[in-house]
Amino acid sequence: YDTSMRRFFQSTSHEIKTPLMSIQGFAEGIRDGVFAGQQADDALETISRECQRLKGLLDEMINITRQERPGESRYLEPCDIGDIVQEAVEAMQGYAVEKKVRVSVDIPDEIQVVGDPEKLRRLFGNLLNNAIRHASSWVCIKGQSAPDSRSGILISIQDDGKGFSDQDLEHAFDYLYKGADGSTGLGLSIARLIVEELNGTISLRNAENGGGLVEVVFTY
Repeated sequence: YDTSMRRFFQSTSHEIKTPLMSIQGFAEGIRDGVFAGQQADDALETISRECQRLKGLLDEMINITRQERPGESRYLEPCDIGDIVQEAVEAMQGYAVEKKVRVSVDIPDEIQVVGDPEKLRRLFGNLLNNAIRHASSWVCIKGQSAPDSRSGILISIQDDGKGFSDQDLEHAFDYLYKGADGSTGLGLSIARLIVEELNGTISLRNAENGGGLVEVVFTY
């Protein structure tokens, strides 16, 4: 555990240091008159973007600590997965439009899971964010009875991107894992913690028709 936490803090420190160096460099350039006019405007835009990146990373770190905190109060109630997923889709709609990705949802009305609604929104928001980022043109979310299960449901999130590399499949759930595209984050780590808290399972694989496929199974 200590080794894992040490690695986590080392990785996090590195991820925080990079945008801070960028912010410092541009701020000092503006102060010293190195940047002026349009260059100064571009520098301020970069500073703003890097601040948002830092805020997002810190929010994810807070979510991780909340998920791992023993004895945290949880409010469990029957949740309609279709409604939860639709809320996540609406929240990510701006990002999907920006990336020119179409998101479709096919989940029967009767599918429910007993859980914390806010954590379930966070779960599917993180998974959808990840799928949109790697998709070429579409993301499809489906819900159905879990195969080989008398009382379980399967939620799958598929995109039409390049799919997962062997390294992704092995390390994607690690804290701050950096994929081939150079992006890092805690989204999948948080997703795994939420699913496991509900005694479910989450897995990654490449779809037969191409693209990445994330499968979440809840039993009840």
